[in-house]
Amino acid sequence: MELWNLSGLEMAQMLRSGDVSSLQLTEALLDRISKKDIEINSFTQVLKLRALKDAKKKDKVLKHAIKKGELDRLPLFYGVPTGLKDLTPLRGSFTRLGSRGFRYFISPYDNWVTKRLKEAGFVFLGKLATSEFGAMPVTETDIHPPSRNPCNQNYPSGGSSGGSAAAVAAKFLPFAQGSDGAGSIRIPSALCGCFGFKPSRDMELNPSPHVDKFGLATIGPITRDIEDAAAFLDAMNGMPLEKDSLFRKNLNKDFQKLNIKVCYDNPIVETDPVIRNGIEGVVEKLKNIGHHVEEIEAIDARLEEFLPIWQKLLANVPNLNERVLQPVTKWLRVAGKPQNEKQIKDLTKAMEEKVFAWIGDADFVLTPTVPVFPPKIGEWRELPPEEAFSKASHLGVFTAPFNISGQPAASLPLGRNELGLPFALQIAGRRSGDVDVLAFSKYLQDRIIGEKFSGC
Repeated sequence: MELWNLSGLEMAQMLRSGDVSSLQLTEALLDRISKKDIEINSFTQVLKLRALKDAKKKDKVLKHAIKKGELDRLPLFYGVPTGLKDLTPLRGSFTRLGSRGFRYFISPYDNWVTKRLKEAGFVFLGKLATSEFGAMPVTETDIHPPSRNPCNQNYPSGGSSGGSAAAVAAKFLPFAQGSDGAGSIRIPSALCGCFGFKPSRDMELNPSPHVDKFGLATIGPITRDIEDAAAFLDAMNGMPLEKDSLFRKNLNKDFQKLNIKVCYDNPIVETDPVIRNGIEGVVEKLKNIGHHVEEIEAIDARLEEFLPIWQKLLANVPNLNERVLQPVTKWLRVAGKPQNEKQIKDLTKAMEEKVFAWIGDADFVLTPTVPVFPPKIGEWRELPPEEAFSKASHLGVFTAPFNISGQPAASLPLGRNELGLPFALQIAGRRSGDVDVLAFSKYLQDRIIGEKFSGC
């Protein structure tokens, strides 16, 4: 049996039945990583000895729980391997934030994200690549080789959670933790053909509130399976026991006569015809089964409105050596440091109101996750910072508005182009409608799309 091909829930079930050990799962995935990640560069640090030691400890606990009939006391994913994005501190490991400014930084602590995932019983196989400080939607930094797309290695895996999406798509992990401040879960998920979910602001999953004082960022899962995503979200939200499930137990909902709005266009870049046609096919099927779908015009928003918010957020990241930063990161931080924080919060609020006015009373809003296919690896590297960021905005034009508004949003794989590059549908829901967005994603996958993503 190819253990690396299993979903997270399948791994959990086999662990609980005693059919496989955490050590066997960990060894199988580490072996695959050692053979194949030299091409993909999804991991920045593989914690082999630490993971094997942790897996052995967890096997002893699992064996005792099975013998005593006490499995219900253990977290659902106890002993299942995963990875941490390298913006997330893990005590005793490098936390480099994708930057030469943190080349030698070994974290002396676990942040709240790591603690919560430890409480959920995961085995951490390593740290996953990110763009520098999470600033860009491609993971091409100066501190490690570019993170490549397993579906076509000439192209990027996206960003900033590029390593997470690449590792999941390449089946190095069943799922991985990502973070999303302007699309950093949904963009790489779309480019690598994974399912990615950005929780709402009301879930209170901001990874670094001292840096992100505007409430843009949140933690979420990148998976190959929507049910995995729901169970992973339960764990991330402090509900690691199966009996406490919120997201997973509400996943199989039926939806009748929804009010859906769809937008294909934006003021920054033209949507690729392949992507547009894919979404039009979904819309037609939704109409045929009785849902009301209304096409809406692009939101009246420009890059110049969002840019000051992003600049200020990046300027808030602590750093000791500005000279070693990449040009685009440095450019963002220099512009952001003198900006008034209150004015940025006011700007964020005004843009939030604009987003809510745009979508009105919709139950769900459908857009492309990313309206264009990505450039080749390195295509932006020599561009001036302002031009590089302008090009990068093409990938995030549909995702960033829902970070501003704080709404939940998912990226659901739809298909691939002639180069094998995936594209995806973004599903945004009402504020606090996280459960419904997950359930509607599964509804679309089961009733409309009819297939699940199985990796590159």
